[in-house]
Amino acid sequence: MCCLQGQIQLSPLQLLTRILHNYLTGDNYPSREFHNNIQQYNAAFVMTSVGVKIDNSVTRQSGSYCFKIQGELHHLTSALLPHGNQTPIYMQIYILDTVEQLNIRRANNNNLDPVVIDNLQTMLLDSHPYIGRYCHAYGLIKEKLADEQ
Repeated sequence: MCCLQGQIQLSPLQLLTRILHNYLTGDNYPSREFHNNIQQYNAAFVMTSVGVKIDNSVTRQSGSYCFKIQGELHHLTSALLPHGNQTPIYMQIYILDTVEQLNIRRANNNNLDPVVIDNLQTMLLDSHPYIGRYCHAYGLIKEKLADEQ
């Protein structure tokens, strides 16, 4: 990896949480469940969506699936609060009460193990640096009058 001849110093990687380490390295039902459905578990906890312009010249080829990005890669976020009666998505889920979060994730992913969902949610709420910031922003918004929100 290029580091401009030592001018750029990367921070050391953080150790995995105990929960994630157990799911990634264990040899039991929850670990196998996590491995078999890892993409769906990831999707259940995403905070943003990827926005790209895909160059379809590569996707029409035979072989392993891959895609080529043309231009910029960016993340799409939703508004902090859902509009009207829309179901919360992405980061909007994290500002809800933990029970509401679980209910939404379980309803959207009824084939996933609810205990694994619960454990992953607990892990993220305890360790992710941005969730607290979004919850703080939500608290500030809720303090405003309805027409100022």
